[in-house]
Amino acid sequence: MNRHHVVRITSQGYQPLAAYATQTDALRFLITKDCRIGAVIYRDGTCGKRYSHNESRNLAKQHGLTT
Repeated sequence: MNRHHVVRITSQGYQPLAAYATQTDALRFLITKDCRIGAVIYRDGTCGKRYSHNESRNLAKQHGLTT
């Protein structure tokens, strides 16, 4: 099963925050996070593509998700 990941990138490296079975659940979680401590990004579990925080928020808007 492919997992959709939300991770934080800091000077210490990657910190896994959550993994979900669906893209919508991962994006719903991501839009609740801020980037004060480090960039929060989304990694698509089906193709492996990484999306920046802003790209992820735009993708969430396309899915009808809002903060």
